[in-house]
Amino acid sequence: MKYASLAAFALLLVLFSVPEALGVEQPKDATPATKAANEEVLKALPFSDTQDFEDATRGFIATIEPQVIKNASGITIWNLEAFAFLKDMDAPATVNPSLWRQGQINL
Repeated sequence: MKYASLAAFALLLVLFSVPEALGVEQPKDATPATKAANEEVLKALPFSDTQDFEDATRGFIATIEPQVIKNASGITIWNLEAFAFLKDMDAPATVNPSLWRQGQINL
C-alpha cells in the first residue's frame, strides 16, 4: 500500500509538471487578424494621453504590503501581486491594448 501511494504521487508529480501530458495547450502567438485589429485600436484611441492614470491615483494614500488580502481563515481572497505583469507598458500582440490599459489603470 505504501508503494502504491508513492507511485500515485510520482505519477501526479509528472503529470502536473508537464502541461502537455494533461492536454493543456501552451500560449500561442497572435494571429495576423488579431495583430491587425489590435493595431487599429492603437491608432484609434489616444494612448499618449495619461490623464486616466493620473485620475486613478488622485487621492491615493497608501497600499498594503504584500498586496494580498486574506480572509479570517488565512485563505487568499485577492492577490494584486498576481497582476504585476500588467506593469509592462506595452500590451502583448495577443491582447487588446485598450483592455490592457484598463487593467493597468485598475492595478
